[in-house]
Amino acid sequence: LGPVCRLVASPSSYLKRLSLEGNFLGAPGLRHLAGALEATSNLQHLDLTATGIGRPITLNKSLAEMEEAQQEVLDSWLAFTLALQANINRTVGSWLTGLILLDNHLMEKQAQLLHTAAISSTPPGRLRTLKVDLSLPGPLFEALWREEEGHSGGGKKKKGAKNKKKGKKKGTS
Repeated sequence: LGPVCRLVASPSSYLKRLSLEGNFLGAPGLRHLAGALEATSNLQHLDLTATGIGRPITLNKSLAEMEEAQQEVLDSWLAFTLALQANINRTVGSWLTGLILLDNHLMEKQAQLLHTAAISSTPPGRLRTLKVDLSLPGPLFEALWREEEGHSGGGKKKKGAKNKKKGKKKGTS
């Protein structure tokens, strides 16, 4: 992850989209990525689907170890959300407009940190796409989820819209 983060943070990088989907980052990786996110002035889309940045792995751990692992995850999320906020509030260069966090089983506290950083304390419309797990409590999920028009990724939706237009043309002829 180090070389990727250095590339993201490099002022001479032209990297605009980065997908780390399916690569286990965990709390240490998320903290490392936070530094790169704060430094980048080019990255516009980040996909962290299924990267293990949600709940800590607590199998075969004592209660103290589980609490320590959970705190490490929350600390990394705090670092990440602060970096995200700094990135989105940037006035020079470009900023992140899309963030995908699906399949990470976020805890409510992580989602609240994300809401504070990415939604409630940034200029409106900066983060146009934000995808989170449906497992979050309803109101929090609804407050976070956003998808830019025309970027749904679903061909069926576009095809249906096209068929509606064709139907209207036929009916009006």
